[in-house]
Amino acid sequence: MSGGGPAIGSRAPGALESVANSSVAADRPRRSWGAPWAWIIFLIGVLYFTVPLIATFIISMRAKPLFAGYTNSFADSRFLSSLTYSFVIGLITVVLSIALVVPTAYWVRLRAPRLRPFVEFVTLLPFVIPPVVLVFGLIRAYSRPPLPFTNTDIGSSALLVFAYIVLIILPNLRVALLSGAFLSLAIVIGEFTMAVYLARPAFGPYLALLGANRTYEPAAVSLISFGVTWLAMIAIALIGRGSRTRIQVGGAH
Repeated sequence: MSGGGPAIGSRAPGALESVANSSVAADRPRRSWGAPWAWIIFLIGVLYFTVPLIATFIISMRAKPLFAGYTNSFADSRFLSSLTYSFVIGLITVVLSIALVVPTAYWVRLRAPRLRPFVEFVTLLPFVIPPVVLVFGLIRAYSRPPLPFTNTDIGSSALLVFAYIVLIILPNLRVALLSGAFLSLAIVIGEFTMAVYLARPAFGPYLALLGANRTYEPAAVSLISFGVTWLAMIAIALIGRGSRTRIQVGGAH
């Protein structure tokens, strides 16, 4: 029936849109802030990581005059040289580890899946063997012909890189590679045992020597290295995110 009155029911203006919007709103899950115990665990984790950093910062600020712990650290030429050396060694370790592990992972997965348990067992060995045992074995094996790596500075640095590659075997795939790169860089920057026995000017031995002779500078240097390491990790994460975006855009239709 048609008439001059206003339309009612499904013919009313906006009726279908309002019904559709109400159904979507009904299907939309309500925002939940999570269980209280989850927030308690989260806060405990935050305090676990932040309280030591705050305490370290407070200790570093006790040096007189203000910020003397930081200015003295930057004035020490060994600080920048050891940190730069460890970063270069860490980046080389990450690159070579990825170049070694990615083809191996694809080969084991596609060509030789029966070897996967054996490969996984081999990758776990560095975590079972203590670093001090591993480095002494490397020194005994590569301090004489036919491969006298420890006789030169370049050879010792190369041996340190190879030792770090063995110590940190990266898993496969993109996300795991990025996580492995973070872990590798963080461990290499602060590693002490292998670097000190190979007599390398790395950051770990320098920090240990500084802690034995200074009071406030070790805390300042620790915070500086922590910040620089996190900046490097953020840069790696941004690079990984950018490559993922390019892949998705390139594969879009």
